[in-house]
Amino acid sequence: MQVFDLDAQTLELDYALAAEGELSAGNLILPLNRLAELDQVSGKKGLLIKGGDEIEDLDLPLDQLDLIQIHFDNFNDGRGYSIAHLLRRSGFTGDLLATGDVFKDVVFYLKRAGFTLFEPRDEAIAQEAAGGLTTFSKPYQASTAQSADHYQTGK
Repeated sequence: MQVFDLDAQTLELDYALAAEGELSAGNLILPLNRLAELDQVSGKKGLLIKGGDEIEDLDLPLDQLDLIQIHFDNFNDGRGYSIAHLLRRSGFTGDLLATGDVFKDVVFYLKRAGFTLFEPRDEAIAQEAAGGLTTFSKPYQASTAQSADHYQTGK
């Protein structure tokens, strides 16, 4: 899967979405409903969370996950931002991958919510979407990506 990172560099991620009912060897992303199978993954471990998934009451093994993919069906569904923020506050330090309806106008805000990798639905707009990372040079509010308020630091 081809994604871009916080430096707008294109990367090839060596992960596959686990097929229904089977686990192949290698780096896998499991859907949330298959979380119990995580210990059977031989390579790097990823988890797919969708905006409508309820994770607040789950005991996610964040220390065992290398990547969490959060899928946005529509750009106007903000639940993925809340999930990302919750995961970062809970101590997840791995990569957060935003997939689905990801484009230039939302990438900056995804970064502020803690996302580190981005995969637009349409590869043709990936380069344009990467330009959204620098929409603003100095954000005003603190966030997961910036712990201090700009107006307080003066920087």
